Amino acid sequence: VDLFFILKTKFSIPEISERATFIFGDLFSEKLFRAQLSFFDDVDYNEEIEWIGKPVSEEKIKNELIHLAVSF
Repeated sequence: VDLFFILKTKFSIPEISERATFIFGDLFSEKLFRAQLSFFDDVDYNEEIEWIGKPVSEEKIKNELIHLAVSF
C-alpha cells in the first residue's frame, strides 16, 4: 500500500506512525519517516508520470509532503 493511498483514506501522520510502530516495532522511526517525506535530493525524475486524473504540479506535491512532515 503506498503513502498516497493511506493519506487519501484520511489517516493522519501520527496514525500511520502508530500503526507502523505496531507492525515494525523499534525498526520504525517517526522522526526519520517525517524527514523522508520532505527529502527530494535523490529523486529520479526521468520516468514519465501517467496521471489517472488531473495532473498535479511537482511543486504542489513537494509542498504538501513538507507540510505533512512538519505538522502535528
